[in-house]
Amino acid sequence: MDTANATATNRVRLYVNGERVTNFDTSTDPSLDYTTYANNNVAHYIGLNTSDGLDGYLADIHFIDGQALDPTSFGEFSATTGVWNPKAYAGTYGTNGFRLTFADNSAATATTLGKDAAGSNNWTPTNLSV
Repeated sequence: MDTANATATNRVRLYVNGERVTNFDTSTDPSLDYTTYANNNVAHYIGLNTSDGLDGYLADIHFIDGQALDPTSFGEFSATTGVWNPKAYAGTYGTNGFRLTFADNSAATATTLGKDAAGSNNWTPTNLSV
């Protein structure tokens, strides 16, 4: 998300397996310099919106503060198979950025399952057990 982008259709970009998704049934672009809840002083949730939980699987979550990166920062196509594969992110996370790897599943706490592998922005797991 980059609401400061002069091109409205480039303010929010979605990529699946390295390819940008641009074909939506409906699309509403945020106004220029729109202030979102993300990265503001409000509660943040991963995998939950106001009424529904995520029916899916999340792993190795990166939140980059202050940069709008393209997918090649996080993955690449295999020259042999043509399949999109993750790669190690080598950049910075910014002040409020974080990386959740879920590597320590010894307990559902902010210093184990919710530990920020990029710094000190640990998350508190809610309604999870290990």
